[in-house]
Amino acid sequence: MEYLLSIFPDAYFVILKRKPIPTIGSFLKVNFWKTSGLKKLWWSGVYSDEEMNWVNDHKDDPVLLTTFQIKKIYDITEMECKKCKPNYIEVNYEDFVKRPREEIIRILDFVNLEVDIACLKYLKENKMYNSNKPGSEYFSEEELEKINNILNID
Repeated sequence: MEYLLSIFPDAYFVILKRKPIPTIGSFLKVNFWKTSGLKKLWWSGVYSDEEMNWVNDHKDDPVLLTTFQIKKIYDITEMECKKCKPNYIEVNYEDFVKRPREEIIRILDFVNLEVDIACLKYLKENKMYNSNKPGSEYFSEEELEKINNILNID
């Protein structure tokens, strides 16, 4: 975000948020993650020595390593929003799938773009589904406890 703002100081950001457990479950299923982030860090340069030690201790656990990286994305996004104070809105995945038309209009309004009739037509003709499931459908109780511990969720 900081880099993009250095190039485009008037940039608008749309931050899509989704509950972390389904996000982690989704990452574990996609092919690019299986080859790029499942057993090693996908992003580099954003980790402290302490975090790198943690990664080295947990590199053989794809669930924990993925959770750690997702949390880092959340933390860096939050930190950059506080530091850079960009023009941004948050869009919750769960709200988007419930009310896609309203959320698209809200996004377009935020970025000062006109509503595209073709876009609204597409949303009307194609039903959005919330693919989130309960955490127990993704992970064991033991895994959920470890995930929640990394995410600082009680």
